[in-house]
Amino acid sequence: SILKSAAEARKNAVDRWDRARKAWANEYDFSYKSPNQAKAYVPRLMRNVEIVSQYLRRAFAENQQSFVIEAVSPTLQNLKWASALQKMCFYILDANNLMEKWQKLVKMGLLYGLMIAKITVLPEKVTHVAQGEDGKWKTVERNTYRLSIDIVSPYDIYLDPSGRNKFIIHKITVDEAYLYDLADMGVIERSAIEELKEQGKKLEEQTEDRTIKHPPFRKVVHLFEYWGDWWDEDGKLMHRNVWMIFGSISGTVDEKGIPVLVREGSPVVLLKGPLPNPYWHQKPPFVVAPLVFSPYNEVYPLSMTDPLVDMQREYTRLFNAMLDGAIFDAVAVFEVSDYGLEDAEGIDSLWAGKILRKKSPDQAPVITPVHLGKMPTAAAFLIQLMERYLLEGFGVTETVMGYLSTRGRPTATEVVTARAHAFASIEELAKSAEASFWEPLLNLLLQVALQVLPDIADEQMLQALGEDKEVLNEILSLTAEEREA
Repeated sequence: SILKSAAEARKNAVDRWDRARKAWANEYDFSYKSPNQAKAYVPRLMRNVEIVSQYLRRAFAENQQSFVIEAVSPTLQNLKWASALQKMCFYILDANNLMEKWQKLVKMGLLYGLMIAKITVLPEKVTHVAQGEDGKWKTVERNTYRLSIDIVSPYDIYLDPSGRNKFIIHKITVDEAYLYDLADMGVIERSAIEELKEQGKKLEEQTEDRTIKHPPFRKVVHLFEYWGDWWDEDGKLMHRNVWMIFGSISGTVDEKGIPVLVREGSPVVLLKGPLPNPYWHQKPPFVVAPLVFSPYNEVYPLSMTDPLVDMQREYTRLFNAMLDGAIFDAVAVFEVSDYGLEDAEGIDSLWAGKILRKKSPDQAPVITPVHLGKMPTAAAFLIQLMERYLLEGFGVTETVMGYLSTRGRPTATEVVTARAHAFASIEELAKSAEASFWEPLLNLLLQVALQVLPDIADEQMLQALGEDKEVLNEILSLTAEEREA
């Protein structure tokens, strides 16, 4: 019932996301138009999202000292530790290529209203060449860990529909082979994998036409990570702040991305848990933040793009109508009567200067042009008006976006004032993102890094710290309780 309520609560949001994504990708249904009619699009929404995201990326990328870790007390040891931990965090951010991911996060925020990142420790198999005792070189595999900062699509997140953030569910799609890697590392049990496969076989036998099909040689599994409190069917709290992993065989997700496992009688396999939250911070390892704050307590807030989706669609329709009007005004349609022709077959192909012989010169014209009408003079004005609204929806101007003015020739003062206003809007967006996303992300990053430091502090990280290498070794020598303190 928990999974079902979380899936039902985001149905309307998924519909909005689909419409925004299609408008951004210029996906339109032109099936109602004939082959000879215009089916072009003007990528206004795509362009606007791209430029605003570039400005926001630049706002952070050009700031080399984007954050500072301060010592609680100004002792020499604390100051040294703070400096080393700050360099370590910069190294982790750089290793995760977060600045490139930031622009993608902003685009998600503009289109879907939410920016979501996950900070977690991922087990990995590392292969390297080593020399054995016999002197021969051989390939050696070992288990290791890395601190990962990943972008999470809103399509893969299910939030607490009550708005009280009591739980969060993350859908992860993996190959079946990855499950056995997790089993080898001790994350899940092999018996749970076999049970999941058995349930999948039963489901395939019962379902002839699966919604999502994958090649049989590469089976796909949906994992659902559950973080938070867990209740029974009667609403009684069974577990507080736990971590669980459910498994579902591929093909059991409907067209809206809602897992079929929440349906009545569908197979559910618990692969891990319930276990107490393993992190010191005792929170789910996610940062979920709106790009623009909503005055309402919405679980899935509106995005800046949502009000402009219909405008983009009508803009495209009007633009194509103008193209059709121009084409049919220049290339006329003809009404042809072959009754008075000496050779009726000669009408099948026409070209300029061709002679058609009539039986009698007194008969009505053989070819009569048919005028389909002209585009209304107001159409060009409407296009300009829509362009203004599409820009104003992002709080920017034509000059900032690199477009020519749609309202005549502006003065230099007007251009400077408009640019200042637009950049002030972008600056406020950056400040909002800093408060709602970056600060929680960095706090979470530091806490998780200190917790798992012995597992992730490889030689590459130590070398990257330069002269602070020995300071980080001092921190590594502390016990877990000392590092947490």
